[in-house]
Amino acid sequence: MKKNEITATEDDMLPEYDFRGGVRGKYARDYGRNRNLRILAPDLLEVFPDSESVNEALRTLIRVTAGTPQKTSVRTASEPKTKKMRRYKMTEFYSVSEVNKPLQNRVYHNNSACLSGRNIPENERRLGAGGYPLCHDCINLNNQRR
Repeated sequence: MKKNEITATEDDMLPEYDFRGGVRGKYARDYGRNRNLRILAPDLLEVFPDSESVNEALRTLIRVTAGTPQKTSVRTASEPKTKKMRRYKMTEFYSVSEVNKPLQNRVYHNNSACLSGRNIPENERRLGAGGYPLCHDCINLNNQRR
């Protein structure tokens, strides 16, 4: 008997299984590809025809907003800010490689004068705090208004 032959005793297919009309491997080529699937609104489909155009627009948005001061509260939004504060305060971000660090070393950044934050490449930055505490250097720079 050849290795590829299946005997009746080895067949574990029940008679109730009906695969007539089925297509072999229909979803096999997409397996593992679309793990981060996002659905676009119909009006955006015309503007963003493919994944690369969406990625490019989002990267541009991140670059533009990275230097923009973030409104943190009603009190700070109504008070006049100093030039230094406006210049260095930026949108919160963290590195995608934070998950590789020990839990106590994971941080996010919000000050453009922070050396460790500046060393994170643009393509590895993610917006938000990621549930991590603020970097100690950023805290010190924010307190110094630098």
